[in-house]
Amino acid sequence: MVEFCQHCETVELWFDPNPNDQMHLVWLLDYFCSYPEILGRLKLRLVDYDLIGATDEELGRWKVAVVDVTKPELEAANAT
Repeated sequence: MVEFCQHCETVELWFDPNPNDQMHLVWLLDYFCSYPEILGRLKLRLVDYDLIGATDEELGRWKVAVVDVTKPELEAANAT
Protein backbone atom coordinates (compact mmCIF):
# COMPACT_ATOMS: atom_id res chain seq x y z
CA MET A 1 0.00 0.00 0.00
CA VAL A 2 2.81 2.41 0.84
CA GLU A 3 4.48 1.71 -2.49
CA PHE A 4 1.27 2.72 -4.25
CA CYS A 5 0.88 5.85 -2.08
CA GLN A 6 4.43 6.99 -2.85
CA HIS A 7 3.38 7.62 -6.45
CA CYS A 8 0.38 9.76 -5.47
CA GLU A 9 0.40 13.47 -4.76
CA THR A 10 -2.52 13.13 -2.32
CA VAL A 11 -4.00 10.09 -0.59
CA GLU A 12 -7.51 10.64 0.72
CA LEU A 13 -8.98 8.36 3.34
CA TRP A 14 -12.81 8.50 3.28
CA PHE A 15 -14.45 7.00 6.36
CA ASP A 16 -17.89 6.80 7.90
CA PRO A 17 -18.20 7.76 11.58
CA ASN A 18 -19.65 4.36 12.56
CA PRO A 19 -17.47 2.37 15.00
CA ASN A 20 -16.42 -0.34 12.56
CA ASP A 21 -15.21 2.18 9.99
CA GLN A 22 -13.44 4.20 12.68
CA MET A 23 -11.57 1.05 13.78
CA HIS A 24 -10.43 0.51 10.18
CA LEU A 25 -9.26 4.12 10.10
CA VAL A 26 -7.28 3.64 13.32
CA TRP A 27 -5.66 0.51 11.86
CA LEU A 28 -4.70 2.35 8.67
CA LEU A 29 -3.30 5.34 10.54
CA ASP A 30 -1.33 3.01 12.80
CA TYR A 31 0.05 1.32 9.69
CA PHE A 32 1.16 4.66 8.24
CA CYS A 33 3.05 5.50 11.47
CA SER A 34 5.91 3.42 10.10
CA TYR A 35 6.03 5.50 6.91
CA PRO A 36 6.49 9.19 7.83
CA GLU A 37 7.30 10.07 4.21
CA ILE A 38 3.63 9.46 3.36
CA LEU A 39 2.30 11.70 6.15
CA GLY A 40 2.27 14.89 4.07
CA ARG A 41 0.13 13.21 1.44
CA LEU A 42 -2.59 11.88 3.75
CA LYS A 43 -5.96 13.63 3.92
CA LEU A 44 -8.99 12.50 5.86
CA ARG A 45 -12.67 12.92 5.00
CA LEU A 46 -15.37 11.81 7.41
CA VAL A 47 -18.51 11.02 5.47
CA ASP A 48 -21.81 10.53 7.27
CA TYR A 49 -24.04 9.68 4.32
CA ASP A 50 -24.49 6.75 1.97
CA LEU A 51 -22.04 6.87 -0.94
CA ILE A 52 -23.29 3.64 -2.47
CA GLY A 53 -26.14 4.33 -4.84
CA ALA A 54 -25.67 8.10 -4.78
CA THR A 55 -26.28 9.89 -8.06
CA ASP A 56 -23.71 12.15 -9.69
CA GLU A 57 -25.87 15.14 -8.77
CA GLU A 58 -25.93 14.13 -5.11
CA LEU A 59 -22.18 13.62 -5.06
CA GLY A 60 -21.68 17.05 -6.61
CA ARG A 61 -23.71 18.76 -3.86
CA TRP A 62 -21.91 17.14 -0.95
CA LYS A 63 -19.27 19.26 0.71
CA VAL A 64 -16.96 17.09 2.76
CA ALA A 65 -14.24 18.87 4.69
CA VAL A 66 -10.68 17.71 4.13
CA VAL A 67 -8.48 17.31 7.20
CA ASP A 68 -4.73 16.90 7.02
CA VAL A 69 -3.48 13.81 8.82
CA THR A 70 -0.71 15.01 11.12
CA LYS A 71 1.64 13.46 13.62
CA PRO A 72 -0.83 13.76 16.55
CA GLU A 73 -3.44 11.71 14.64
CA LEU A 74 -0.86 9.02 13.90
CA GLU A 75 0.29 9.00 17.53
CA ALA A 76 -3.30 8.61 18.74
CA ALA A 77 -3.84 5.70 16.35
CA ASN A 78 -0.59 4.11 17.48
CA ALA A 79 -1.58 4.41 21.15
CA THR A 80 -4.76 2.35 20.78
